Amino acid sequence: MPPAASYPPELRGKVFLGSAAIAGSLLTRRQLSRPRWRRLFRDVYADAALPVDHLLFVRGAALRLPTGAVITGRSAAHVWGALVAAADDPVEIWSPTAFGPVKGLRVHISPVRRACVREYRDLPVCTPAHAAWEIARTSPLFVAVEWVDALARRRRLSCADLEAHCAAHVADRGRQRAATTLRLADPRAESPPESRVRVALAVGGLPPCVPQFVVCDADGYFIARLDLAWPVLRFGIEYDGQWHADRDQLTRDRHRLRALNRAGWVVFHVTRDDLRDLGRLVADIRDALARRAADLAR
Repeated sequence: MPPAASYPPELRGKVFLGSAAIAGSLLTRRQLSRPRWRRLFRDVYADAALPVDHLLFVRGAALRLPTGAVITGRSAAHVWGALVAAADDPVEIWSPTAFGPVKGLRVHISPVRRACVREYRDLPVCTPAHAAWEIARTSPLFVAVEWVDALARRRRLSCADLEAHCAAHVADRGRQRAATTLRLADPRAESPPESRVRVALAVGGLPPCVPQFVVCDADGYFIARLDLAWPVLRFGIEYDGQWHADRDQLTRDRHRLRALNRAGWVVFHVTRDDLRDLGRLVADIRDALARRAADLAR
């Protein structure tokens, strides 16, 4: 057990500036270099007992921010409870002044609009709408839409909210890219694969589908909720994230599928492997929709 002075109560479970700990006589430089403490950034340390996740690095980055700077992009979305960023992803910063470079930070320099700033979980972060905008203007379409969908759902942002925020940034770099992505966003999506498939179908020119469509029987009783659906054709898409090894779950899935079939629905199942070739997947779904339309026309 190390001496008490090497593990002061004031720093247990904390993220802190090493220089401040030394100046306050809480630690010496030698003690700070021990495995008890984890170095996050230059002069930023954390209790090594804390879980190593993206939020830990966000908390560390917040200690290095210049006046007026905030957490933005995917890092802000992570703070707001959308998708989970990896621990080693760069922490995204929106700053009115240049600083750094600091390894592990990705800095966007432009005037920070106070209307786009909030304090949440004791951190200075941009609003959910601005985080969505920042992700949409800087990330590839299929990556961006997964994050924007999750953020919109989690923070109850409507498509109108997203488009209005985009319109407020009409003069900013990346606006056209952001506008394209935000037009394809949908807060009804419940998983990244669902978002990815929906956008691939839209880009592929297929008719718009309805996310999270509820199917009921003739008496109005609930049967199932489909990931994506074309109600007129009674054609739905379900994403199978993994094979159900649980026998009870497999039985429930079969009963659910039979109920959908009895109600006149056809279900197209998408697997994780299908996501590796979205072009092929879109072509297969297009063919299946055409066959379904032909069957119903007979």
